[in-house]
Amino acid sequence: GKIVEPHGVGGWVRVHPFADDMAAWGKLTQWWLSLDDGATDEAWKPRKLTQARVASGKLLAKLDGVDYRTGAEALKGWFVAAPREALPEPAADEYYWDDLVGLSVSNLQGEALGTVTEMIATGANDVMVVVGGETKRLIPFLGHVIQKVDVAGRTVVVDWGADW
Repeated sequence: GKIVEPHGVGGWVRVHPFADDMAAWGKLTQWWLSLDDGATDEAWKPRKLTQARVASGKLLAKLDGVDYRTGAEALKGWFVAAPREALPEPAADEYYWDDLVGLSVSNLQGEALGTVTEMIATGANDVMVVVGGETKRLIPFLGHVIQKVDVAGRTVVVDWGADW
């Protein structure tokens, strides 16, 4: 996620989570912060999470040592992460984006469409960016399009035309 602004005067921050389940972030005891979302593992700084709650559809958090609004303002723009082992196992038919990137994508006709290079959150639904040769496809990650995801087998089958 990303800290987007302070909330109130007591050191709380509002976080834009990059996940569907906002409440899951509050179950972690520690967050890792960095100004660069592509930073090396060693560059992320651990910070104890003392409280978190979802209010009016927003994730609010209180971090150890941040007791006033000025401290919360200093965190604006920082990225929030957690190591994989701290995250809950995804439910059936749920996937972490990192697990999807790198999977080979083919359609129901058996035509290879390319490889998932990234995922995009559009607001309406998530989208897979699939690159094959010179072709880049944006395929919505929706139940009627995504027919099968096999993370262990490194494949995704989609109901999507090769010429779309």
